[in-house]
Amino acid sequence: MKIKSGMTCYYCGNEASSSEHVPPKCFFPKDRRDALIQVPACALHNESTSKDDSYVLFIISSFIGNNAVGKTHSLDKGIKPVVRSEALQTVMRENSIGIFADSGDGLEATRMIKIDRDRFDAEITKMAYALFYHSYGKQWGKELFIGTNSMLCEDGKIEELGELINETKEVISACGIENSCPLKGSNPEVFKYRFIETENPDEPILQMIFYEGFEVWVFVKK
Repeated sequence: MKIKSGMTCYYCGNEASSSEHVPPKCFFPKDRRDALIQVPACALHNESTSKDDSYVLFIISSFIGNNAVGKTHSLDKGIKPVVRSEALQTVMRENSIGIFADSGDGLEATRMIKIDRDRFDAEITKMAYALFYHSYGKQWGKELFIGTNSMLCEDGKIEELGELINETKEVISACGIENSCPLKGSNPEVFKYRFIETENPDEPILQMIFYEGFEVWVFVKK
């Protein structure tokens, strides 16, 4: 995207100085970068967030339910920053436990890592604002709830919003919304999304799916 005079940041409305990829380019393997979504951004909401991009990429790409593209990309890009940083390795060890999880093909040994949820939610909020701007041509500017059914609470249960997500998916399936509101994305094995309209046009529900496994849902706070 070429930034022209008068363009404003998708997030804050300040003058744009560059374009932001959504999701960040690091989420996409080099052979799966066709027609990536870009929005105008200021320096604060683009260049200064690369470490957060890598952190959230590690979390999402490490999900055991992802497809082969996600698992390969996790080894190539998601885990490398951890391998290169002794400090980050220490943090991961101190905040993880060994578990067995169902990958769909049986139980696999893996590790459950305690994440910085505020950091994760802030990065997903950025993506949500960017996708809204791309889809509707204006800033969202709403306070958002970030939910997922792909992560567990410390007690091993799905978070409260995760339960709501599962219920919402059942409603979508029953009402045929999947056909009338299909998922979008030029690289669907990496990322696809859709906005599900509600009674208020400024309060759609956003569904994001990474590597055909890790799901994030975004709801507007009432």
